[in-house]
Amino acid sequence: MKDIEFQEILEKKSSIGNSIIREIETEEWNDNLIRNLDDYAPNLSWTGHQDFVLKKVEELISDSKFLRKGLYTRDVKNMFCSWKNDEWLGGLIYLYENTSSSKIERALNKFLDNFSQAFLKNDKICSFSFLINDKWYPYPSFSPRSGVILEGLAELNDEKFSVPDWELILKNSFDNKYFREKGIFPNETFFGRLSWFNLISDMFQIPFPGYYIRKMAPAKKVYQPTKPNSSMLHATITGYRHTNSDFLRSKVKKFIEGINRNFIDDEGFVVSPSNGNERKSLSSNHPFIDGLCDAYHFVEKNREWLQTAESIANTWKKKRLSTDLFPADHNQNFSWLDDQIDIAISFGRLYELTDKEEYLDIAKETIKSTFDKHYSESKKGLVEKVDKDGKVIDYLVHPKYNALAIKAFIFLEEVIQGDKKIYSEDPEIHEILKDR
Repeated sequence: MKDIEFQEILEKKSSIGNSIIREIETEEWNDNLIRNLDDYAPNLSWTGHQDFVLKKVEELISDSKFLRKGLYTRDVKNMFCSWKNDEWLGGLIYLYENTSSSKIERALNKFLDNFSQAFLKNDKICSFSFLINDKWYPYPSFSPRSGVILEGLAELNDEKFSVPDWELILKNSFDNKYFREKGIFPNETFFGRLSWFNLISDMFQIPFPGYYIRKMAPAKKVYQPTKPNSSMLHATITGYRHTNSDFLRSKVKKFIEGINRNFIDDEGFVVSPSNGNERKSLSSNHPFIDGLCDAYHFVEKNREWLQTAESIANTWKKKRLSTDLFPADHNQNFSWLDDQIDIAISFGRLYELTDKEEYLDIAKETIKSTFDKHYSESKKGLVEKVDKDGKVIDYLVHPKYNALAIKAFIFLEEVIQGDKKIYSEDPEIHEILKDR
């Protein structure tokens, strides 16, 4: 493998940032920017583009077809999805905390006000809501993907905002018979009557969300590790960090027991059901390495949790390709950009908690190889897919995944070459390097 020194990698930070900006400044990327703002705003700020992001977001707040009542929507007329607003909320919080924009402050207040009206019912978060004649009608179903929303609300500690009682909502989320039985959540569960929505659908000629119901909450419950359960695990850990609640500590323990029992196979892979088959994708595995590391550091020094995280990581270590990158799935022979930096940082977490130099070496090698094999000099960005021999098989340079890859620069500058740690009293590095 061609050895690329870290300084050469860091020199690409500006060109990658500029490449992302050239894409997202166009109108066709407005939807993607809003929907993934928490991926763009923090990372582009590290490449010196915070002012651009702020100006762009302020313009979208004033005039965007993808924002109504301060919330993101696009799928069905008058229909809104709570967990599809998680990145919009996270990005607004980041911009509010790192700029003095009064427009962002007003947008955040508007979001919180309408989110509460649209999605909170019986102190639980609903997955869907309809806006009919300027009135909200929450749809009584819950998805654990809403965990990212709860994390954002927990981090927003500012008296200027009427933040919903996220701790109560989080605790109520565990009032779920499926979690009680299995220690994990299905993708979607109902907690109220549905029949009245048929009447509203007929009266106002609004498409009843049958597609969503069949897909998200079928009669035979579907349990997926990522993102439904990984999001809720991280929300529970974050909730415990802010409250030291014995209740939430007990749920973290039950969650991890459920994950071990239901998702991790005998080889050490986190397994995800997909169309009747079992997928062992890298994107379903690294979030649980991170979650187990976080639980070990923030909740309880339980050696079994750390050993499970190591077991998952070591299982994937054996699957590395000849490029020193990781395959997208356990039986595939190509690397996908989005996974590489996240798994590298996962190994960085393990190094900090175990002091095993091997993990730090893997983190460094993965970052070096990502920029060696995935970087396109002509496109000034990182391409999507590279095969096991280092040949590019998908030349797409996607702004979102390049923005997320900026975490490599942060990890190199602040942790590997700097004196900061992922796990320290200063939460900044941990927050910006997390993957949800």
